[in-house]
Amino acid sequence: MAKDANVDPELYQVFLVESLELLEKFNNALLDLEKNPEGVDTINELFRIAHTLKGTSGMVGLDDIKESMHAAEDLMDAVRAGKHRLEPAEFDLLFSLCDAVTRFLNEPDSTFSKADWVDQLRAPLSQGEKKDAGLPEPPLVLSELEKEQVNLLQEQGKIIYGFELIFMDEAPMRSVTAMVFTKTIAEYGEIFKTAPDKEDLLDENYCKYKLVCVCQDELTEDALDKIKRIKASNPGVSDISWRRWAYRGNEIKTVQKEVKVTEKTEKQVADTIRVDSEKLQKLLNTVGDLLSVRASLEETFESGTIFGPGMNSLKLQMHQFNQTLSILQTEVMQLRMVPIKQLFSRYPRIVRDLAHKNGKEVQLTFHGEDTEIDKKVMESLVDPLTHIIRNALDHGIERPEQRKACGKSPTGQLILSAAQEGNNIVIEIEDDGAGINPEKVLAKAIERGVAQAGKDYSEAEIIDFIFAPGFSTAEKITEISGRGVGLDVVRTNLTMLNGSVTVTTEKGKGSVFRLVVPLTLAIINAFLVKVDGQIFAIPAHDVSENIVIKPEDVHRVEGLQVVRLRNEVIPITDLGERFYNRPPAIGQSQPVVIVGNAQRKAAVLVDEFLEPREIMIKPVNPTLGTIKYVSGVTVLGNGQIGLILDVMPFLNREKAS
Repeated sequence: MAKDANVDPELYQVFLVESLELLEKFNNALLDLEKNPEGVDTINELFRIAHTLKGTSGMVGLDDIKESMHAAEDLMDAVRAGKHRLEPAEFDLLFSLCDAVTRFLNEPDSTFSKADWVDQLRAPLSQGEKKDAGLPEPPLVLSELEKEQVNLLQEQGKIIYGFELIFMDEAPMRSVTAMVFTKTIAEYGEIFKTAPDKEDLLDENYCKYKLVCVCQDELTEDALDKIKRIKASNPGVSDISWRRWAYRGNEIKTVQKEVKVTEKTEKQVADTIRVDSEKLQKLLNTVGDLLSVRASLEETFESGTIFGPGMNSLKLQMHQFNQTLSILQTEVMQLRMVPIKQLFSRYPRIVRDLAHKNGKEVQLTFHGEDTEIDKKVMESLVDPLTHIIRNALDHGIERPEQRKACGKSPTGQLILSAAQEGNNIVIEIEDDGAGINPEKVLAKAIERGVAQAGKDYSEAEIIDFIFAPGFSTAEKITEISGRGVGLDVVRTNLTMLNGSVTVTTEKGKGSVFRLVVPLTLAIINAFLVKVDGQIFAIPAHDVSENIVIKPEDVHRVEGLQVVRLRNEVIPITDLGERFYNRPPAIGQSQPVVIVGNAQRKAAVLVDEFLEPREIMIKPVNPTLGTIKYVSGVTVLGNGQIGLILDVMPFLNREKAS
């Protein structure tokens, strides 16, 4: 399946953006239909989306996607005509198709084959044409969590095989044959999943038995011969087939044709923002105002009357210029703002899959979906929110029977809300589960060496231990949790965003995770300093205070220079030494910028304080690679480049390279 070389690149770019939006709508519509199978409007929407994707993918030469969406369209057509009702396994199949197409369009090296989808999608519609009518082919569909687990196993060097046991129309004792088949294959590896599963095996309502096996090594010819001999000893078996799975990320591939999506195209899609036409019109109007001000300034300078009576006119024009520029700045920033609904829309599927995996019932509710946030900030929140939601479903919300025993509704409640507070966005993830047990957390913290036995801790301090690296209260490791990497990632990512996370909890009642992040990271207030003639910018939110220290204020503790400030010992970092290998100044007072937070601080030695300023953050040119201690650059009013400092290495007390 190769992209048509004659397709216009701009047309293909439009196709990618439109298709990814349609796939997200398809996914959300499936979630709605699963909750309300009688939803006529939802069924029609699914049919229309499949029809559109079929046509547009064919237009750009993606024939395998075209055929797969055609099969999905036919299935939804039968549903809307009342000829078929989607079963749970068919919902899983459509979800998996949506994921596979999305992944293919998003990732440069992924592939897609219609062979994995067309037959399975058409199977429910062809049952009446089979001699063995009423005996369907059970689809073997992996959930998102199972896909992650298989991916991990393959990364560990395991070999994944898929087997099919095909029965004749009148085959007797299908369940017994399937059990023998399973036992034989289990001699060579671990059985990962079957279709039908153990609960439905005895019903014998199937024409195929499918099985996934995880092996340490490739199966030998002798092993395969032994498996094939099952056919000879069971007259009801029509055939036995197998294939080795080539697994990458979210997609099980049987590669027939390939479509490569370039890295450039992937980046273009990721950076695409849909802009309301009204916002563009405001921007255009503001640019027109700037042009008028420029013309007025040019006339003033050409007239030669900038002194004397012309000075007042110049001042007025500069005032107008500054006002218009401020408006332009605000409107350009608005173009980067997107509704947080785009972030929240990722989580209904995650909640659904996790709830099914854990045998729980969960109702997900959103508040404040129209709250706008900088797109770059939003993208950085994906992982933290995912970890918190997984934690809520795994540790927080109880199983239905446990909730009933506690007098709760069997369905747990998970609420995601967002609101703007000043220059920050506040996101809350609330659940009505078991809450966090402080005694259990403290015991585990002492066991892990995070806390000291016998020391008195407040409840807030105890709860804060859950963010420690490697911390977990899980009794056993699962594919969802137990490795102690989730909440540590949450705090780390939020720190990088200059945000914070706090937790309030009540045992037996539930927990609330409160995330506070800046509205935008593009324009910030910064303190400017000079070192060896170079200007550096330190983000204002990282600065506690500016002071001047005397030589007698500097001490040496365990080989490190420190300054004592209000009974607090703060390590010193000399920017001149770090960047220019300049020997430290001896016997003279020096300006110092105190950076950090209540937990960790550093004293940064500089040559000179400059005035605070609002700056625009620009990324470091990729050709320069990563520059240690520098998070970005900014262009100053005189055209000089200022380096924006990353204070985290100083707080972590990294040594100079």
